[in-house]
Amino acid sequence: MPSEIESALYGDWADRVSSDGDVGDHCLLEFSISREMASDCDVLRLAVVPNDREYIDRVVATFRNAHLGRMQQPELDQEFNYLPWFIAGFHSTDIGDGQWSFQLNCRNFRIQWSSDWPDIHRGG
Repeated sequence: MPSEIESALYGDWADRVSSDGDVGDHCLLEFSISREMASDCDVLRLAVVPNDREYIDRVVATFRNAHLGRMQQPELDQEFNYLPWFIAGFHSTDIGDGQWSFQLNCRNFRIQWSSDWPDIHRGG
């Protein structure tokens, strides 16, 4: 069953389950972290697409008031350096006061953070 963030990002694709049980069968095309100097918080921005429709049906999410948690990545190797990365799972939990906890799991990368619910834009 898709998480709330998977349903919000993947839309009609959220009910699609890949052969190995991954929800949504999406790829991460873009991932960036920047700092809002006025609030001293991070902003995460990511773009996802359905795995078999690369560069079509792009969804961009911007997570404001982000506080980074754990990040795991392998030693940098040639394969890790280039997007897209297959999304194995994207989990979300409402932690109250307008904040959410997120965990994005790709095959070779995992990051956790808390933030506001993202601004989501389709096609951009």
